[in-house]
Amino acid sequence: RMLRVVTIKDIARVAGVSPATVSNVLNKRGNVSYRKIRLVENAAKELGYRPSDAASALRSGQVKEIAVVLPTMVSGAYADFYGGVLQAAQEHQYSLALYISYANPTQEKEIIKKLLSSRAEFIIAISCLANAAARYEPLRQSGSRVVFAARIGRDGGSCVSFDMDKVGREFARRVLADGAQRIGLMTDMLEYSDARQFDAAFRDEVLRHEPAAQINSVQAVPAQYLKSAFSFFDKSLPQAIVTMHEEMAQQIRTAMSASLSGKLPTIYTLAPMRTLTDDDYVRYFLNWREMGYAIADGMLAEQDEKEIAGRLKIIGWKKEISAVNIMKPTVVNMLCFIGSLANPFNNALKQLSPLLKKDLGIELNVVGMNSDELNNVLQFRMTDSMYDLIRLDMAMLEEAGPRMLIPLADLDLDVESIHQRILPGLWGEFTTVNGVDCAVPGDASAMILFYRRDLMEDAALQRAFLERNRCELKVPTTYEEWIRQCAFFTRALNEESLTPYGTALSRRATEQLAHLVAESPDGMLDDLERPEFIRALRDHMRLTELAIPDKGSHSWSMPVTNYINLECMSVLVYANYAERFSAIPLSSVSGRVGYAMAPGGSPLLGGGVLGVNQGSRHTAAAADLLSWIYSP
Repeated sequence: RMLRVVTIKDIARVAGVSPATVSNVLNKRGNVSYRKIRLVENAAKELGYRPSDAASALRSGQVKEIAVVLPTMVSGAYADFYGGVLQAAQEHQYSLALYISYANPTQEKEIIKKLLSSRAEFIIAISCLANAAARYEPLRQSGSRVVFAARIGRDGGSCVSFDMDKVGREFARRVLADGAQRIGLMTDMLEYSDARQFDAAFRDEVLRHEPAAQINSVQAVPAQYLKSAFSFFDKSLPQAIVTMHEEMAQQIRTAMSASLSGKLPTIYTLAPMRTLTDDDYVRYFLNWREMGYAIADGMLAEQDEKEIAGRLKIIGWKKEISAVNIMKPTVVNMLCFIGSLANPFNNALKQLSPLLKKDLGIELNVVGMNSDELNNVLQFRMTDSMYDLIRLDMAMLEEAGPRMLIPLADLDLDVESIHQRILPGLWGEFTTVNGVDCAVPGDASAMILFYRRDLMEDAALQRAFLERNRCELKVPTTYEEWIRQCAFFTRALNEESLTPYGTALSRRATEQLAHLVAESPDGMLDDLERPEFIRALRDHMRLTELAIPDKGSHSWSMPVTNYINLECMSVLVYANYAERFSAIPLSSVSGRVGYAMAPGGSPLLGGGVLGVNQGSRHTAAAADLLSWIYSP
């Protein structure tokens, strides 16, 4: 039995309004009263109406969507690439459609037909077609912007790719430096630009430095990786085998285990960024996630392919970080305020500690103290202290840093390399006291306003807010706007509010300080009797009245929990708490979270810094650990 399609006239009849009003509500034109919006929404829900995104897109001629065409998602490189595209799409509020070709040209041609009818605004493709530019041309002519990633077919066209000439030459130099003369080389088919560039650069560099070297090369498609791997063992056994993908390296290892014994060739491979690796291959890292993000973000910012490619950086070989050569692990003790023991930074260190022990021969022991105990240690520091590393709140750095921590310049540390890996603007705030660098950022964070995006973008609530306040419901940029919104979303003041309270506060001084700094014309807190500070304190008292009542807890965890439990519209907390919003199993707010600069535009910085204690007995190992934390 065919299902009857629900029409605008059906909804108008049930809601008791005109079809024009229904059309305005469904198309979010914003010129309908709150009462009528709710009537239309309830009628549509009752009738089971589902809007056709495809139909509305065809009417407008455009879909706010990025389509991604990949050969597979089994590959770690392509999965990382997709993750980067997804991150950029979410930041720009675009939807994402994924198409898998399975490295099959016929399948990809069918995907192109689907894309022609989808009207996606942007298309990113890692194509398996030898004539990709020509095949995707109809999509360009239909108005979609197409960018090829990693490779392009023999018919040319522009492509955003890593510098495969550089990569091929660095591979050649590394393999020769390791003493190999007989070399196996497995690449993708040479119809693809990245394989051609890698193959040509590798051969040229090898033969230029070692004319007598023997190169046995194989090109393969994914379905033939294992079969092709056995071909390396038909004649003389290579001393080294170079591959373009980890999946190739895995199949070569399988073939070797089945057919070889004794000393096996060393396998070198390109690989996506991974923290935890094994010792089966020598890996050369490419940041595929960065490529995906750069392409999607660059397309949406209307950059051309050359501009986007200029953003890509090659990571290169896994670096040997430690110079410590010891038979048994060195135990490095890290002193940490007990209230921050469970933060994401310490959790990450705990989870990575087996790798730390493997890489550096260091066993990390985190020692927690409460605030009174920690203050005593900071005040009465002993030169023979048992602590090697100290995590301080960044607010303590100015007072305790010079007395407690060894200047970075006095450590065996590549400070410039660490500096380059830190977000601009954080270096001085989290490292420097009186012109001397004595710490590195541990878990830097800033206060961010998190809000219910689903409520902020609700057309009916937007209309109700406009009728009530004579202004638009939008992300607040000032405390005055935030307080007005908190009142609207507090049920005691608005019985139709979808949340019990407007916000949740930790009742810590930092929330009041953020408010005061935002109202200060010069960012200084000198004379607190100035009129603007008196007004800010009164406004903050009003904000407190709109927040969930204080239950005696002054931790940041409580307002975060309130927000996750849908008890408030917004919350102002440090960014490192955001991981809980998308925790597994998914929290109640997952997919509903919006975020913005703190009201007033003056967010407080927070979090911890990490330095080497002046009384450490393992200074070299502690410095190695700092380098390791900031390594690729």
